[in-house]
Amino acid sequence: MAQIPHTWAELHIFGALGGTRTPNPLIRSQMLYPLSYERKRRGHSTGDAAPLPTSRSSQMCIDVQLRQEPATIISFDMHRDSCDVRIGIVGTDLAPLNPGVGALEKLCLGWAEELELMGFQISLFSVGSPYKPLIGNQEFHVFVDQNDLHAKLSSANLDAVIVNNRPSWNAAGINSRINIFHNYPDAWLVEPDDNLTLILSKSRNLAVSAALAEQVNRVYPTARASILYPFIERPFIEASNDAIPETLNGSHHKIRVLFPNRTLEKKGLRFLIAAIDTHLLDETSLTVVRNISPWTAETAEHRSLLDLARSRPYVTIKEKVLNTKELIELYRAHDVIVTPSVQPEGLGLIPLEAQATGVPVVASDLGGLTESVFPPNLTVPVGSTSELAKAIASATKISNAERESLASLIAGRFSRAQSARALAAEIEALLHSDGLR
Repeated sequence: MAQIPHTWAELHIFGALGGTRTPNPLIRSQMLYPLSYERKRRGHSTGDAAPLPTSRSSQMCIDVQLRQEPATIISFDMHRDSCDVRIGIVGTDLAPLNPGVGALEKLCLGWAEELELMGFQISLFSVGSPYKPLIGNQEFHVFVDQNDLHAKLSSANLDAVIVNNRPSWNAAGINSRINIFHNYPDAWLVEPDDNLTLILSKSRNLAVSAALAEQVNRVYPTARASILYPFIERPFIEASNDAIPETLNGSHHKIRVLFPNRTLEKKGLRFLIAAIDTHLLDETSLTVVRNISPWTAETAEHRSLLDLARSRPYVTIKEKVLNTKELIELYRAHDVIVTPSVQPEGLGLIPLEAQATGVPVVASDLGGLTESVFPPNLTVPVGSTSELAKAIASATKISNAERESLASLIAGRFSRAQSARALAAEIEALLHSDGLR
């Protein structure tokens, strides 16, 4: 475990001096001990008190004053124990590890930063031009194809490799491995001759929702996939403390609906427009974000959907927003965020982000989306335009108190720290199972 970022307001100690509570109300001590901790920011807990892994990667020397009741650090000075655990995180071949591209790329970079703060040595492997984080000392390796990736992994001297959405990649440098599944099998780019059953049986396999883990295990029983919930970025967590925008509550204004999802058929824009055309035509305005990532130029699929949107007088097209602050403002300028996917999603970060900012959401009831939408927000069956329209109208009646409660719930469950601690525990378990710890 590494330095405490300055943004932490306090660090609660749940086990001190070998795990036993000292009778002294105030002590000064130096110890080498894996701590359980809780982050606090603006009075919001952003994680529970789950213990960090107990390898050298999570140990630190602390010169600290402790007050016993409540168990609170008064002052501290920390430095890492020399860490010899080297972890590689591999992006996909579709896009570089850049937070402006998509959810998978954001997650890889966020996990990398948090794991490094815990003391792991992190190497990132990316196609194209990777993003250099503002903090951290991660090593970046650019690969052009699988052969190049194999060579770079082999020379990196890694203890474990985290492979995202590419379970069939079986490079020579991947010995101890964790597969993280972000999407359903059609996004894995698996070839018929890939011996995926064998690869997954020798790996630790994680999925970003219970629904996706169940699907992985149904298709590949040897995978024994478990859940690793992802996170939403800190500005969304911090926005949960801000004033919640007012609801319509039956006002005469039109319902302002936002579709911020990627401009793809599977994201359900046609479904949403059909619902508005049929049931909400005079009651709704719709903002569609032109989000063609990871493509840099519009495809025929993009053009078809955007032409459909432009043909409706109630639709406004907006370019994709890359700045998180602007995205929060965009969410809050609308009454309902809709994610009407017509194919299963791994989870659904957009509904989580929206709820954290206090904006109601509606989503389809496929895959992991049901795990990212919390009552009284609703999910609806794909194809039922009447149910989608009813859910949109219902969302405008959710009270400010309910929205504030949901914002706090999301902030507590989907923080970076909490997700990274769970991933660190999986790394520790992998190294122990392979006899490396």
